[in-house]
Amino acid sequence: MGFFEFVFGKVDVVAVVAFVVATLFVTDGLKRLLSRVIWFCAAMESDFFKICLSWLAGGAVFAVMNLTFPAFPVTQATVLQFIVWVLLTNGGYKVISTVRDYIREWKSKP
Repeated sequence: MGFFEFVFGKVDVVAVVAFVVATLFVTDGLKRLLSRVIWFCAAMESDFFKICLSWLAGGAVFAVMNLTFPAFPVTQATVLQFIVWVLLTNGGYKVISTVRDYIREWKSKP
C-alpha cells in the first residue's frame, strides 16, 4: 500500500477536500473572531500556537465530519489519515499565507 493509497484510498476524496477546506476556514475564522483578545494575539506570534490552533480546529472538523457523514468513520486508519491531512493542511496554509503576504507587499509598493 503506497502513501497516496493510504491517505486517499478508503475515504472519499471529496471528504478529504471538505476536511482540508473546512479546517482552513475554521482556523481562519477563529483567528478573525479572537483577533481582539490580547492573549490570543500574543500566542499567535508563535508558530507553535498557530499549529496547535490548526490541530484543534482540525480535530473539531474531524469530529463533526464523523457525526455528519456516515461514510466518514473514525477508525485507526482514519485517525492516521487525519494526522497526515492536518500536516498537509498546515503546509498548505503556510504556502497560502506566504503567497498572500507577497501579494500584499507587491501591491503596497509605489
